[in-house]
Amino acid sequence: MFIVQGVNVFPSAVADVIASFKPRTTGEFQIRLPASGTRVDPPVPILVECGPQAGDLDELKRALQEAIRMKLIFRADVALVPQGELAPTGAMKRKVVVRADG
Repeated sequence: MFIVQGVNVFPSAVADVIASFKPRTTGEFQIRLPASGTRVDPPVPILVECGPQAGDLDELKRALQEAIRMKLIFRADVALVPQGELAPTGAMKRKVVVRADG
């Protein structure tokens, strides 16, 4: 969990929002946080993997940022990455939250 302007944010909640955009996204994502601390200033950087039916990437980015803002009450800076760039998150294969120090 991390905190953005007094709002507790759970990575699983971010995952739910991103998964709601399938097949425009694959559901894979990575949250980039500062090196230490649980408090994060907005916008929160989030990498999201494009899906097989991504469509207009600018519109997808705006839609993801708006959905996160409306459902989770924080601003995100979504960066779309090509399908296959992020490793699958199932069975603890990859961290979804990454600190700036590694």
